[in-house]
Amino acid sequence: MNTREQRLMIGLLVLLLGGIAYLGFDQLAIWKKRLESRSRELAVVKAESEELLAQEKLWETRSEWLKTAQPPFQNRKDAELALIKLIEESADKHQVTILKNQPNEPVDMVDMVASTMLVEIRADLDKALRWLHDLQQPATFLSIPSLRILPDQEDTAKVMISINLQKWFRKAESS
Repeated sequence: MNTREQRLMIGLLVLLLGGIAYLGFDQLAIWKKRLESRSRELAVVKAESEELLAQEKLWETRSEWLKTAQPPFQNRKDAELALIKLIEESADKHQVTILKNQPNEPVDMVDMVASTMLVEIRADLDKALRWLHDLQQPATFLSIPSLRILPDQEDTAKVMISINLQKWFRKAESS
């Protein structure tokens, strides 16, 4: 090998080693970014865990309240009757006219069951909102997965509300 060929070979080796070093540093930078991202995610999870542990007594108190205050689920008929009674009493109290009160399939979760009703009402907006507020008190164990408010076509001073109500009961085996 003459001097020119040696220089050419050294140049190619330097170029090859430089390319390998560049690719290696590029992969190292990608790995570092992934590691930092994962580290931030773990820091967030740790902070959330510490916050939940700090709230342990609060959640234990709420759990005990649920066990004592939430009504047990006996059967579907009794659950639907309890929900109908609650809806009708509250509607009478707030001068809300019930147009439709149709039971739907209950919602079954691990330790709770919800009696479900599709309710349509007509009322003044103010009275309807007070009725909705009254229904959603913690002790009633009601949830509203869907709600639609439309103006009444016959009386523009009133609104028509179509609402899906769920009253939650504790399953007997979770007592």
